Amino acid sequence: MASLTTREVSNTNYSVSDVIVTNNNASEYNLENFVIIWMDNNVNQSYDTRQTKVQLRSIVNFLKIFDNSNEGISYIEKIQMEKIFLIISGTLGENVIPRIHHLSQIESIYIFCFDQDKHKLWTQKYNKVKGVYSDIEPICDELKKTISQCSNDLVPMDIIKFESNSNQQKSVHELNKQEASFMYFQLLKQLLLRMEYSKDVRDEMIEECRLHYADNQTQLKYINEFHCNYNPSEALRWYSRECFLYQILNKACRTQDIDRLYKFRFFIKDLHNQLKQLQTEFFELVSDMGTRLTVYRGQNMSRNEFEKKLKNNVNGLLSVNTFWSTTLYRELAEGYALNGSDMESVLFQISIDGNVDKNPIAYIQDFSSMTAENEVLFSIGTVFRIQSIEQLTMNGVWNVKLLLCAEEDEQLKILRDHMLTEINAENDLLNLGKLMIRMGEYTKAEQFYYGLLNESSTNPQDVYLLFNDVGTVYDAKGNYTKALECYQKALEIQQISNT
Repeated sequence: MASLTTREVSNTNYSVSDVIVTNNNASEYNLENFVIIWMDNNVNQSYDTRQTKVQLRSIVNFLKIFDNSNEGISYIEKIQMEKIFLIISGTLGENVIPRIHHLSQIESIYIFCFDQDKHKLWTQKYNKVKGVYSDIEPICDELKKTISQCSNDLVPMDIIKFESNSNQQKSVHELNKQEASFMYFQLLKQLLLRMEYSKDVRDEMIEECRLHYADNQTQLKYINEFHCNYNPSEALRWYSRECFLYQILNKACRTQDIDRLYKFRFFIKDLHNQLKQLQTEFFELVSDMGTRLTVYRGQNMSRNEFEKKLKNNVNGLLSVNTFWSTTLYRELAEGYALNGSDMESVLFQISIDGNVDKNPIAYIQDFSSMTAENEVLFSIGTVFRIQSIEQLTMNGVWNVKLLLCAEEDEQLKILRDHMLTEINAENDLLNLGKLMIRMGEYTKAEQFYYGLLNESSTNPQDVYLLFNDVGTVYDAKGNYTKALECYQKALEIQQISNT
């Protein structure tokens, strides 16, 4: 069989854009967990307005401005994956807030007006209204505090519960949605961490970040510094700075955005490996304190999420689908478990056995920007056993006791290997695409394949396989004409490789 070259592939005259329709408007795609919406009839292009926009975007990059309340409400109602911080004039607020206050995506509301006294009275019945302000500075200060707490609370978690040994042989098709999500993320983590990468991968990620943070001078400075100075031994320092890397990675983990996680694979792997290098030092600390060490984390969860993922799953396995920060100090963690009107306050008490082989974990005080927190960081996708859950009578906080699991839990290993067999792709790159298809994420799979077909680093030998998989996506979506086009292109390219 002849070796298929990039030139030979190009000679098949395929046009990726003819086959896959993609949205290249990066400015409309929010890479972070938050959006600020500023709604005011009198928003204009004055110097003060421009400066206010700069201030707000230094806190949350994604800023949408509306001078028409109906357009603003329509936009708010369409938001599903992000938390909204609404800044609104008092005049508009009286009409708009009753219509959107109940929406779960609304995190907090700030009234921005000249006549504070006029609007303080009617806002008192809305608990999401944090205050009435005549100046942007105190709004920005409050935003920073609220976003810090909200970031702490938005932790992606999945549960799987093995009732008996027979579940070890479960088929992928027998898993419920939550269990499937648990296993898919474990598989995704494994694939990402064993992939090799080149400098081109980092450059492509940086270029995408520059595109998304265009005109945001605060983040562009970080991006330029990262481009000039980053090396793998600095991964922890960069993650702890909570700049663009921290924000994008956390959003991608929370939404299981495989395409984004794939593009950030070099940083995920660097961060994981640095934790692995520091792990020996950490377990010397555990040894000094006995055979077990306890760390803590406080956060808030919606009642629905708490019931679904924790309260009803004692003895189940909990996967934290991101890098998870904890502390050696219980009192510090309790400060993050704040009682909210529609939230449950949770204190995780995590027991670590120093004698068990496990996912990387390290004490990162020397690398963290918050040295007073005595931070212990778990690597992405760490799994815990839920031992018990009880509500503390003195403050209503739920005390959730977790036990850190072995890295190669036997039940999980059997199921993960079975899933890889079912996916049965030719290599890890194609495994990722097939993983998206298995999850029913057809649009994400389509965009992922589009990116691979346009990447200069994509192996020409994989191109016909990619087109074949794109055909599978369109087949699943019921677009049989496009599916046939892709299958034909795959066949054409494969025939060239066989000549």
